[in-house]
Amino acid sequence: MVALGGDTVEVRCNVVHVNGKPIPNKLVQGDGCEYQDRSDESTEWFTRQCSRYRETVGGLDYDTYHDEERPAREDRLREVGGLTNGDSKDFPERGVPLKNCSNQRDFESRPAANQQPGKLVETKADVGPTEACVPQLHYVVPDDHVFVMGDNRNNSNDSRYWGSVPVENIKGKALFIWLSYSHWGPFEWSGIRWRRIGNFVH
Repeated sequence: MVALGGDTVEVRCNVVHVNGKPIPNKLVQGDGCEYQDRSDESTEWFTRQCSRYRETVGGLDYDTYHDEERPAREDRLREVGGLTNGDSKDFPERGVPLKNCSNQRDFESRPAANQQPGKLVETKADVGPTEACVPQLHYVVPDDHVFVMGDNRNNSNDSRYWGSVPVENIKGKALFIWLSYSHWGPFEWSGIRWRRIGNFVH
């Protein structure tokens, strides 16, 4: 969870801005970062290359995973002072309607009658050709909702895809990890990540 009702959220070039301020983050691992992933179209697992960053919110540190090209993009940003292209998961997108449980209908979804859409507020009208990473359009989280984001930032269908979550739909609190697979399958015992089981969730 990164924002509450009334907060503003914007994601530009992998940096999350809440209420106009970027969440502090630093590169932890570039080369050699990888994890097991599975495509939506198949049950086959594959190795995805990544870069790992550490964000700090409310005094807590947590790791997030991004595409492997992010460190190189940030080097270019520092060198030339701006980029023409942002990231495929930038949020919100200009000219694109907000997504929610009602308009993203697939096998995972169903409409949420109590879900509110939130609203968009433009903060920078004239965006230059190299200002893709500049805050320009933010999303206002509806009252009594929260905005959630997955740690796998480039491959998570989170509030950027499903919309904000009504607080009344949150029925419990995650306390610890009770089961963790590296490869999905109830009979693939070698795929269980034993070291994660029992770890507390922040």
